[in-house]
Amino acid sequence: MLALTRRLLALRRSTPALAIGSYQPLDAAPQLFAWIRQCGSQRVLAAVNFADADVDLRLPGGGCLRLRTRAPSATPTPVDGAVTIGALEAVVIELRDGPHRRTRPSHETRCRPGPGRPNVTTTRTGIGVDELL
Repeated sequence: MLALTRRLLALRRSTPALAIGSYQPLDAAPQLFAWIRQCGSQRVLAAVNFADADVDLRLPGGGCLRLRTRAPSATPTPVDGAVTIGALEAVVIELRDGPHRRTRPSHETRCRPGPGRPNVTTTRTGIGVDELL
């Protein structure tokens, strides 16, 4: 628990969107609490799965998985298409900028930027993120 708390604090200190960004709640599914924090061109999605089963989160634009509560590794991992959030797990994903935006990717991310537009929709197969902002 202490290691996770330290990782969360370090991520917050190194990520302007988490430290001082605006907050946009997402209307996802009853079992998933999700929101986007944004500061300038940097957008970070945080999602917490309160269900007893895994939830698939589709990210059309992809992003960079910066933290998972059940993973011991602190290495950022590219996410293309979707990420599975385990039962009672939380994730923090830095979203890629979409083609509609004329901004550069955050200097904080270690994953390469790519096309895509983040917004949340719920389907039978999972939850998708597409742009709400």
